[in-house]
Amino acid sequence: MNELALPSNVEAERYVLGACMLSPRAVDDVSEVLKVTDLHDTRHVTAYGAIRRLHDQDKPTDVVSVVDELIRAGELVGNLDAAYLHALTDGVPSSANAGYWADMVREAAIRRHVIEGRAVRHRSRRMPRCPRRM
Repeated sequence: MNELALPSNVEAERYVLGACMLSPRAVDDVSEVLKVTDLHDTRHVTAYGAIRRLHDQDKPTDVVSVVDELIRAGELVGNLDAAYLHALTDGVPSSANAGYWADMVREAAIRRHVIEGRAVRHRSRRMPRCPRRM
């Protein structure tokens, strides 16, 4: 299955992450709706995982703290860097809308998970069955 064809809302993911790094309240709102696996972009999955770890430890979730957490975890690699995380916060219209964007990301994730589940079931039907041993 072509991963590019799967439903996602990467723009809403960016807004969610940016809002979470601007406002601890946004993390609370988003955490009620999103799991790490709901995000589609792998950079966003990694960044949201760091934000959630920090939040769960009652630590700040600002960009500097998230960058530090990603470095500590060895996850600040490739095209996920401090400049990218700063850019996420620059593009957020208002952190007050984080819950709305989280709902958008969750809806895309549900559609994606349904499609992925159908693909797995379809592949398993096509696989030959092993003969039973007596």
